This record gives sequence, C-alpha cells and structure tokens, in this order.
Amino acid sequence: MALLSLAGCRFDFAIATRQWCGWTIVEVDGELDVYTASLLHARLGALAVRHPGVVIDLSGVPFLDASGLGVLVEGLSRARAGGGTLRLAGPSRLARLLEIAGLEAVLPMYPSAEAAVADGDGGDQTANGTHGGGPHRSPGEDQR
Repeated sequence: MALLSLAGCRFDFAIATRQWCGWTIVEVDGELDVYTASLLHARLGALAVRHPGVVIDLSGVPFLDASGLGVLVEGLSRARAGGGTLRLAGPSRLARLLEIAGLEAVLPMYPSAEAAVADGDGGDQTANGTHGGGPHRSPGEDQR
C-alpha cells in the first residue's frame, strides 16, 4: 500500500486495477473518505469511457464515509451514461452501509469481485438477487 500525503495528513491508501474475464476490477485499499475519495473519482473517470464493465472491490476498505458513497454513486451514473455497468464487491458490513443509505437497490454489494463478474445479468438485478452468487442480503430479507 502506498503512503500518501494530502493536506498535511499522511495515510495508507492505494488503488490498483486488473482485468478479469473482460471486466476491469478496481481494488481499493485504505479508508475511502473525504481525503481519498477524489483519487477514486479520478480513476473511475478515466475508466468510464474505455471499460464497459467495472467492479470496485472494497474488501480492503475499513472505513467508508459520505464522500466515498458519493464517488460510488457518481461512478455508477458515469458507467450507465456510457452504456456500461458498475458493481461493488466487499464485506457485508459495507453492504449494510449501502442499505442504510438506501443505495442497495442501485449498488448491490457482492461478496467478491469474482461473484460480481459471474452474475451474468448485465448489471440488472434478477428478481431475487441471487443469480451468480448474488449480492449480500440482510438477515431476514425475503430471498424467494
């Protein structure tokens, strides 16, 4: 992980990209907050035009604030405007954050980048959300 210095603060944060099965996987490592959200925003902006399928892997993100959520929503908007798809992968605690923010329907969280890619529905949720491993579900949520 790279040690960055922004606004006099030093912290660990890294973004890496890789290709897998025709998708671009963006791996984020470190806190995604007001200090680092602009870095992810810039990376997603560069990818939106050239890569129709993007998965943002947040498994290395221990903290996500409103700035980070904003970048994810804008990334989705950019992807859709360009005819592409953006999916998220990461731990269930971040899926819960998306649920609390009312974003789980538009930004479902998959347990892994591989599960997000394997969900072959082109980015549209199936009726039950369980296709290809499916996104995380909340306890007690109807999965029929």
